[in-house]
Amino acid sequence: MTQNFDYEKEKNKFTQEMLKDTLKYQKQYKFNIGNSNNAHNNEADAFRHAYMQSILTLRYGTLKTKSLSLIHELRGNVQGQDKREANMDMWNNHQGQEIYDEICKEYPRFKNLSEEQCKDIIAKKVVQRMKSEKLITMRILKQSK
Repeated sequence: MTQNFDYEKEKNKFTQEMLKDTLKYQKQYKFNIGNSNNAHNNEADAFRHAYMQSILTLRYGTLKTKSLSLIHELRGNVQGQDKREANMDMWNNHQGQEIYDEICKEYPRFKNLSEEQCKDIIAKKVVQRMKSEKLITMRILKQSK
């Protein structure tokens, strides 16, 4: 018996997982979530984009993840998202995919670890990249003007 795949349901479930994980690591690593606890265009948003892309690549592979993230960000462009914001999100997505590749080289048995161990390793790498200002936030965009 074949079960129908409910894209919207799975997307919402994954989004909730990523928000929960972002909050967990935000508390652990003490990065900026914003004045109103809103993770939008700040360090928490940059973290979430890069972290999410690493997790998606772990679960679904590079090609599918790149395709899904491109479609998602292009949809934002069609819906009128600020081009700077779209570029920022795409950059941070790419960084997350790169982080996953780096981790696989550093930890040859990475895929054999538990999901929690994988998430902890990914989060640590994302935070390292964020602290070295290789992830983009609106703060960094504003500074570069």
